[in-house]
Amino acid sequence: MDSVLLLILFAGAALRFWGISCGLPHTAFKPDEQLVVQLAARFGSGDLNPHFFVYPSLFLYTLYFCFLIASAFSAFFGAFVAPKDFLAHSYLNPWPYFLAARCLSAVLGTATIAMLYKAAQRLFDKDVARISALFLAFAYLHARSSHFGVTDAPMTFMLMAAFMAILNARIEKPCELAQHDRQKSEILTYLLTGAISGLAVSVKYPAVFIAVPMYVVHVQNTLNKNNRKLADFFLTKPLAAYAVAAVAATLLASPYIVLDFKGFTEEFRTVTYHLKYGFGLRLGRGWIYHVRESLFHGLGLVQLCFSLLGAFILLKSDFKKALIVLAFPAAFYVITGRSYLALPRYAVPLTPFICLSAAVLVVFAVRRIRESYGQFNARVGLTVLAVLVIAQPCYNLLRFDALLSTEDNRLRTVRLMKDSIPQGSSVYQPGFSNMWGALQFTPCEQSLKKFLGVEELPEFSKKVSERIEDLEACHVEEWDYHFESGRFSYQAALKDTTPDYIVVHESPLINYSKGIPELAELIDDQYVLEFSTEAMDINAADKNVYVQNDAFYVPFAGFKGLERPGPNFFIYKRKN
Repeated sequence: MDSVLLLILFAGAALRFWGISCGLPHTAFKPDEQLVVQLAARFGSGDLNPHFFVYPSLFLYTLYFCFLIASAFSAFFGAFVAPKDFLAHSYLNPWPYFLAARCLSAVLGTATIAMLYKAAQRLFDKDVARISALFLAFAYLHARSSHFGVTDAPMTFMLMAAFMAILNARIEKPCELAQHDRQKSEILTYLLTGAISGLAVSVKYPAVFIAVPMYVVHVQNTLNKNNRKLADFFLTKPLAAYAVAAVAATLLASPYIVLDFKGFTEEFRTVTYHLKYGFGLRLGRGWIYHVRESLFHGLGLVQLCFSLLGAFILLKSDFKKALIVLAFPAAFYVITGRSYLALPRYAVPLTPFICLSAAVLVVFAVRRIRESYGQFNARVGLTVLAVLVIAQPCYNLLRFDALLSTEDNRLRTVRLMKDSIPQGSSVYQPGFSNMWGALQFTPCEQSLKKFLGVEELPEFSKKVSERIEDLEACHVEEWDYHFESGRFSYQAALKDTTPDYIVVHESPLINYSKGIPELAELIDDQYVLEFSTEAMDINAADKNVYVQNDAFYVPFAGFKGLERPGPNFFIYKRKN
C-alpha cells in the first residue's frame, strides 16, 4: 500500500476520533444522534420495524448488529446485556451505545478517504489520488460529521463505494469491449453496481442521485459499442439490471418501506413539507446557504475556488471523465439545493467530489509550471498548494476537535448542582431547552420509567437489574409547566407552589434558547440567582457562526470567546 496514503489515513482517523466521547453521558449533545441510538436499541425488543422513515434503515440495522456483537463479547466478562434490555441499558449507561455509533461513523469516514484515493487513482494517477485523499482527510465539514453517530458520513462512504463500482463498469476504449465481455458479464457488473447504489440509498435517501453518474457511464459505454441503436441508450438489459438491483437492495435493507407503507408515506409527506418550506428560521435556499455557510466554512474559500477551476480544466481536457466526476455533485446540488431546509451536514456528500476536483487543479498547475520552468520542484509545489488549500478547514477542524475534548457545560452544571442543592429539590427548565439544551440529571428509577413510558419496570436481565438496584433516589424532581392553567406540575399532578429552582440557559441559538415570557416576572419577584456557569462569552457570539436550525451548542466557525461546548446556565433559587 502507498505509504503516503497510510500517513494520510492516520491523520484523517486522528482528526475524526479526537474528542469522540464529547458530551457523554449527556445524550442530547448532537441532534438526531440520540434518536438514531434509541431506534437501533429498540430493535432488541424483537420489532424490527423502526416506525420512523425520515432515514432509511440500513445504518440503524448495522448499529443494532454492532450492539449485538458487543453484547455477545461482553458475556465473556460477565457483563452480558440481553437485546430486549438494550433500550433501558442505553438510558442507564449510554456510553457504549453512543460510542459504538460514533466509532462506526468515524471508521466509515476514515475509510471514505481510502475510497476517494482509489477512485482518483482509477480516473487519473497517484498524484491526484494522494492530493484528493489529503484534502478529504482535513476537510472540516466531512470530519465534523464523522464524529457523530448519524447518517451523513456513512452515506458518503457508501456513495464512494457505489462510485468505485460505477468506475469498474466503465469501458474506456472501444477496443476493450471484447476483452471486457470475456472477463465479466456486463449485466453482472451493472447488477453489482446497482446493489451497492441501493445500499447507499438505504443509508440516506439523497444517495439516489448516484444513479446519474451511472447513467453517464452507461451512455459512454453505449457510444463505445458498434452497431448501437437509439434504444440502447435507454432500454437495455444491463440498465434494467442496475435499476432492479438498486431498488431490491434498497428495499431489502429497509424492508418496512414496503411492509409499513402507510407509515412510510405519512412520514414522507412530512419530510417533503419540511424540504419545501423549511424548518425554524428561514435562512435561504440550499443553493445559497451551502455556498455561503456549509462549503465556505467547511472546506474553505481556496478549496472552493480550486474545485471550480479544476472542474473547468477537467471539462476542457477530458470531457468524458469530467461528466462522470461532476454528474453526482451537480445533480445533488441542483435538486436538493431547492430546499429551504439546509444544514451544513446535508452538504457532506459533496466533499469527496470537491476534493477530487480541487486536486485535479493542483496537480495540473504544478505540472504546467514544471513544463514552463524545468528547474521547478514538483514536490515543493504540490506541498505549497496543498497547504494553501487545507489551511482554513484544518484551522476550523483543530479548533472544533479541541473544543470537543473539553467538558460540556451541561455536564459541569449538573455536577455543581448535585453538590450544591438539597436532595429531592424541585427543578424546572423552561422553554425549548427541555429538548436539547436541558440538563440531564443522573438516571433514577423514576426517570427510567418515564423514559420507557411505563408505570412499572419490566423484568430485566441480571446486568441491567443490578444497575437499577444501584441507582440512587432521584436527586431532583423535574417539574413541568402547564400553560393552560399557568401552574407547575410534577408527574402530571398540578402543584400549588413554584419549584425550588428554575434553570435558565443562554446561547446564540435563537430557536433553542427561547424562554417563557410569563416566567420572567415570576423569576424577578420570587427568585434569586444562586449561581451560574459559563461556556462562552455571549458578547462575542456574533463573531462565531452558529447553525441556527441545528440544536448543536458548538459554533460551525469562528470559535471566539469559548471555554467549552454547551450553553450558559443561570440557576435561580426560590426566595424563602
